[in-house]
Amino acid sequence: MATDLRELTVHYVISRYPNAANALPYELYDESKARDLVERAKRVLDWARRNLR
Repeated sequence: MATDLRELTVHYVISRYPNAANALPYELYDESKARDLVERAKRVLDWARRNLR
């Protein structure tokens, strides 16, 4: 889970501060990477739902 959060944090920063990437978004992401990030986000949300009740 910590690994998922670290990976997602990098992409949050890039989305928040586009100049941080030094590249255009279409150069950074492809379908495979997007699917991986969505799966990571789902795992984090599932963890949060289970542990914050």
